[in-house]
Amino acid sequence: LARFEELADDQWKLLLPSIPAPAHTGRPRAYDRSAIDGILHVLMSDVDGWMDMPPKYGSYKTAWGRHKKWSIKGVWKNKYYEFPGITWLYFWIDK
Repeated sequence: LARFEELADDQWKLLLPSIPAPAHTGRPRAYDRSAIDGILHVLMSDVDGWMDMPPKYGSYKTAWGRHKKWSIKGVWKNKYYEFPGITWLYFWIDK
């Protein structure tokens, strides 16, 4: 497996417009960048599952839920071409 690296600032800026806006009601949602880095860590590392995601990325339940919800919404589609050098993004996240 590829070695996991967190998104760089320029990569984050490319992905940010595709992320659905948080709800206007309810409690504030966890930081999206941490959740995405957690998602990538689980998918790109040799961890056994979501529960093995390092706590520095927040709740594994949050990361798993966002991965599932955003995959269904197509958030990751068309981002493949916007991440030069990170051709694994589309393949791993939307598989």
